[in-house]
Amino acid sequence: MVLLVSVYIITQLPTATYAIYRLFLEEQEMRTCGSIYRFLTSTADTLTIVNSSVNFLIYYPSAATFRKSLHQVFRQLSQKSLLSRKSSNTSKTSYTSVNRTSLSLC
Repeated sequence: MVLLVSVYIITQLPTATYAIYRLFLEEQEMRTCGSIYRFLTSTADTLTIVNSSVNFLIYYPSAATFRKSLHQVFRQLSQKSLLSRKSSNTSKTSYTSVNRTSLSLC
């Protein structure tokens, strides 16, 4: 848990600092230094994404409940996928047999 909080603080502190700093900037100052601010915004957004990615890498090996829940979700998704494939194959087969029947009547 300490690792999780540390990663969060490290990745979110620059974003929060930049957001507070931007509150006090004049609009003219924003226009003259636009490329610097775009870079800082991009960096802050990237750090937020890194935080989300690292959270998964921390949770998976350290939390058995998280692993169990994740495995259950994937199992359910794969079962739904298999069922939908079977139903689509069944509907294709019945459609094909109807077409063959109608063709033989002509």
